[in-house]
Amino acid sequence: MEFWSETGAGKLYVRINADQPQSKVSKGQCSEASKACTFKIAEAGTFWGAAASGWVAIYTEAGSLFDFNVSSRTVTPIAEGVLGVLGMSEDANTVYFVSKKALAGGAITGETNLYAWHEGSTTFVASLANSVTDAANYDLAPSRRTARVTPDGSHLLFMSTGRPTGYDNIDADPAKGLADAEVYLYDREAAKLQCISCNPSGARPQGRNLPGINKTVVPIASRIPGWENQIYPTRTMSSDGARVFFESYDALSLEDGNNQLDLYQWEAPGTGRCSAESREYFERVEGCVSLISSGDSPQVSEFVDASIGGGDVFFTTTSSLVAQDPGLVDIYDARVEGGLPAPAQPSPACEGDACQSPPSAPLDQTPASNSYVGPGNPVPPVQRHKHHRKKHRTKKVHGKHQTSKAHRRRGKGR
Repeated sequence: MEFWSETGAGKLYVRINADQPQSKVSKGQCSEASKACTFKIAEAGTFWGAAASGWVAIYTEAGSLFDFNVSSRTVTPIAEGVLGVLGMSEDANTVYFVSKKALAGGAITGETNLYAWHEGSTTFVASLANSVTDAANYDLAPSRRTARVTPDGSHLLFMSTGRPTGYDNIDADPAKGLADAEVYLYDREAAKLQCISCNPSGARPQGRNLPGINKTVVPIASRIPGWENQIYPTRTMSSDGARVFFESYDALSLEDGNNQLDLYQWEAPGTGRCSAESREYFERVEGCVSLISSGDSPQVSEFVDASIGGGDVFFTTTSSLVAQDPGLVDIYDARVEGGLPAPAQPSPACEGDACQSPPSAPLDQTPASNSYVGPGNPVPPVQRHKHHRKKHRTKKVHGKHQTSKAHRRRGKGR
């Protein structure tokens, strides 16, 4: 499915079966259902979005908001006096928009009224301020639009310099005297609006005046991180709306002392370890607010992206949060239940004689006795004992020497 319009406030078109050859169109009807077919939706329409299936489109024409069903070619009016759309659910059954008309209880004609339209029923959410920050929630260019909507349309995240919940957002610095932007979360099913970035202590914010277009000043205490690029909105909110990541100049934690932009997380009770008994739970924000970055970096720490459920959040910082980080700007992953084990530290450098290499083994090594194969050790020669001879006594018989009888007996057999 493809939607496009002519430059400016031109005709709005849709093309079905866009990957097939073009069929003939007769009186606005496609003559061949299996082929591509292009036809006009509006004479001067502005496309705001479509269902993930592509069969429902949301657009405005002459200040009115419409729901167009591609399959049945039917148009359903939603609202009049519409300024823009903040976002919608994946099935386009829920649409958030702003209008100058009073379309539901609590709205005031002429104010920038924020509404939730769900399956034909319209509910007033809040009044937005007439500021650059508030208008960015429903900017026509998606990559400049700050508001976020969960896939099921149950939660809306937006910014405002107004006072939708009554919090006094005038900057604490008397020299500024401007209303700082804060981050708000709307729960459609509970019909509840809460400021999740407002200072839990109730103190007025300490924000920054950032430069805007045409030399304007944009006062910001907290903000929703922007898109990574023109076709990918970062996940600043979990798919169920129970976790929200936002950036804040205001110190919302006692650990935040660097007077710089830091990354924070808001959690609904029952999410992760957040409960009414948690140390980070604050009744003013109806949830747990915790510092994700270190709070002591000399430079800003910024959100990069998060996983669908919010269990992993990626951010940049100049702080060295692990021992192996030598410094500079790095991307970290803050994970639920802790991160990965740190790598083993390198062995310390050697000193003195310890730096010498061990001696090399001789080339002709004598094999060990338990692995030697061959003749054994030579048998030592038998030691013969020496006989001690007695002195022979002889006697002279008839002029001759005569050997004794004992000596003769020993001499026999020789």
